Amino acid sequence: MDESGDELVCAGTWSAEPSLAEFSEVTWLQSFRRGEGLPGQVWERNAPVWSAEAPSEPFFVRNEAAREVGLRTGVGLPLVSEGRTIGTIGFFSRRAQQADPEVLDLMSRLGRQLGEFFARRRSEEERQAMERRLLESQKRESLGVLAGGIA
Repeated sequence: MDESGDELVCAGTWSAEPSLAEFSEVTWLQSFRRGEGLPGQVWERNAPVWSAEAPSEPFFVRNEAAREVGLRTGVGLPLVSEGRTIGTIGFFSRRAQQADPEVLDLMSRLGRQLGEFFARRRSEEERQAMERRLLESQKRESLGVLAGGIA
C-alpha cells in the first residue's frame, strides 16, 4: 500500500519463468485503487478472490498483458493485520483452475500470518526511526547547552 493508504503499489514480483517478465513489468508500473484489478478487489472485499479466467473479468486491468503471456487463473489474497487489509499477494497460472476451498482456506491463513508479520516489521522500523530522531534531537540539545556554556 502506498504511504497515503489510497492505492496498492507493487512491492515485488517473482516468477520462475522468464517468459512472464512482461506481465511482471506491467505489474510493477500499475497501481490499484480499492476495487480495481485483482488486488483492488481483494482489498475491497478483505477476502480472497479466485478467478479461473482472470483476464476475462471486468475488474482485471492487466488483461492484455496476462493474455499475451497465457495467464488464466488469478488468485488474490489479502494480507490482513488487525482485521484490515494492509496489502495483497497474487498468484497466477496458465491453467484454468476452479477454486478449491481447502487451498483458499490455507492461503487465507497464510495471508493473515504474512499480514501480521509485515505489520510487526513496519512497527519495528517506525520505532527504530523514532529512536534515531530522538537520539539526534538529544545530541543537538547537548551541543546547544555546551555551546551556551562556552560563550
